[in-house]
Amino acid sequence: MAERVGLTTRRPPVARGSQELAPERGPANGADFALFVIWSKGRHAEARVLADLEERFTLLKLYEVAWSPGRVMENYRRFYSDLPVRGVYHSHGKGLGPFVAAVVMDPEPEVSERMTSRGPRTLNARFLDAKLQYRRWAGELTIHSTETPFETERDLTMLFGLEPGRLARLAAKPRPGEMEHVARDLTGAGGWTSEAELFQVLGRAVTYVATGVPDIPPGEGVLHSPHLQLLTDDYLTLHAALGAHPRLPWPHGGGFRVRVAGEWLPVRIRFVGDGFYDSAWASRLLTQRTSAGDGTCRLPPREDFTTLAYDILVHGGDGPGLRERLAELASRLGVDDWPGEASGAGEEPIATLSRWLRERKATVVGPSDPSVGFDPSVAASAGAAPRVAPRGFPRRAKWWGYRVWHGFRQILSFGRDQVLFRAPWVRRMRRLGPGTVVRSARRGLASGNLFAVKRAVLLLRGVLFLGWKYRCPCCGWHLRGFAGQWGMLASNPDGYCPRCNAKARHRRLWLYLEEHTDLLERPGRVLEIAPWWALSRRLRKRGNLSFIGLDLAARGPHVSVVGDAARIPLDDDCIDSALCIHTLEHIEHDQRAMSELFRVLKPGGWAVVSVPLKLDRPTHEDPTITDPGQREREFGERSHVRFYGLDIQDRLKDAGFAVLVDWAREIPHEVRTRFGLRDDENLFLCRKAAAST
Repeated sequence: MAERVGLTTRRPPVARGSQELAPERGPANGADFALFVIWSKGRHAEARVLADLEERFTLLKLYEVAWSPGRVMENYRRFYSDLPVRGVYHSHGKGLGPFVAAVVMDPEPEVSERMTSRGPRTLNARFLDAKLQYRRWAGELTIHSTETPFETERDLTMLFGLEPGRLARLAAKPRPGEMEHVARDLTGAGGWTSEAELFQVLGRAVTYVATGVPDIPPGEGVLHSPHLQLLTDDYLTLHAALGAHPRLPWPHGGGFRVRVAGEWLPVRIRFVGDGFYDSAWASRLLTQRTSAGDGTCRLPPREDFTTLAYDILVHGGDGPGLRERLAELASRLGVDDWPGEASGAGEEPIATLSRWLRERKATVVGPSDPSVGFDPSVAASAGAAPRVAPRGFPRRAKWWGYRVWHGFRQILSFGRDQVLFRAPWVRRMRRLGPGTVVRSARRGLASGNLFAVKRAVLLLRGVLFLGWKYRCPCCGWHLRGFAGQWGMLASNPDGYCPRCNAKARHRRLWLYLEEHTDLLERPGRVLEIAPWWALSRRLRKRGNLSFIGLDLAARGPHVSVVGDAARIPLDDDCIDSALCIHTLEHIEHDQRAMSELFRVLKPGGWAVVSVPLKLDRPTHEDPTITDPGQREREFGERSHVRFYGLDIQDRLKDAGFAVLVDWAREIPHEVRTRFGLRDDENLFLCRKAAAST
């Protein structure tokens, strides 16, 4: 029986916070603010962009910002902290020199839900439309803007520091004709001046809550508490905004260090799904946060006491004096139902405490962080099955091995980034010499002549990547990580499967077929356009399926029909289901290919279509662009002829299909992590109407 996973279950939404946490709003007339940034590589269009900003909105203030040369990469990484992209690539795409920041006010905002590159969001549509227009003028990566009040407050704070009432003062006295020159790095670069500054900036940058500190009043500092945990639903942003060290790969919470007032202090980052708290409880804690007087985001005292008790009992063990401290704190906070040393009839004290945790909906789970202690007796008395082994030498050794290995990788990555940063021509040289050899080798391994060699390489690589953190649903292999296309050592969270070479898009499709279709169970004929070996080999082995692989050339045993997708050499109404994954963007006459898919499908048949997608703009194509290098710059790859927008649905409907979209962002975080899925691989289910009777 195939393993079932809930692919369309939304994670409980996390509120941005209570009224105390709301970002600064516009004047009473409902105006909205935004920050537009023209990075240095886009300043060739500066005059045109600023003139249009003045025409569309009220231009309040202009800044020219210069970052320290040695901190440019770090500043980019922290500014775009929610993206797992190294700063050197931002530097190449956006530039190293001074940039222009414009603060504008929209007196008549149009707030609506719009589809963006990060999924559907409620935002000011006028700001989004302006940004898309300016990117067409200046370049895709050279314009940045905010579209919500939260984003505006966050970016202004990161760029220019804490300044309460900043927007209200700018709105009262706009100075559109003056450009103020500012030489500063992002707030917190090189360390924080104080703990208060750190937490006030975090409150404007990311959703988080400080747990385990009910006994520390606001203003007395919480970073020195041994039980402080910073819980978030956005690990990348929290880690980058803090400037925490070391920079371990996502996702791995745990102990880090942050520099405050010249002193390195420990800080522990936890995220929803890491097992430190139960996922449902962690999401609920984030919705209960409020802003304390010192700027920290805190829980109500009684709820925070529960997190402290959980940490001490489950992670800290039964240390000397801990029970007495909890009993004293419970009395001070008015936690009347705290059992203390009392127990029910026939119950051990640990069983009584475990029952108290269950009554507070604090489900006991095992942490994935090996550096965290874990008391199995609490889990056993709570009826929980721990996900990890009890604490001990093996877990500690695993943790330190992990730290050493990734510390070594971090040194190599830093050295590579410095070379690319200081000598950009090295990146361009990759297309010559070794790059040509690599591409030739890839083409050879994809051909039928070297198919046996390819299978041997995949088997060897599968052995090298054996582990238990990830699993590939296409081949069932358990992995320590995913890889580059033919990488043999370095791992990443969403690359190729080392054993079968399945990409994230193929793993996503296979899980969808298992969960939402009966393709793998009922008899039928299935067509795959440009078949990928990781999928086709599984489908060909299914006794209930007759598999047809269509490609332009016979590239291995998985290609059974040679032909063009725009002129499929099959009869009408002969296919029960079809798969077309990242193929249409390569086809010049894509609408003809869609019509051909519709033609060969039987009435009631369906096709799954996936393409590279930009959700915030229409399809971009230009038949006059034929140079491979220019195609790569415009459409993402040298063989692409377009970059689709959401209007691909209209093209599919014009071909005759009824279209539904399965959004990748609706897949639970735990499922995406386990199977190495990306959040931008959306699937279009295209169904052909059944024949009328």
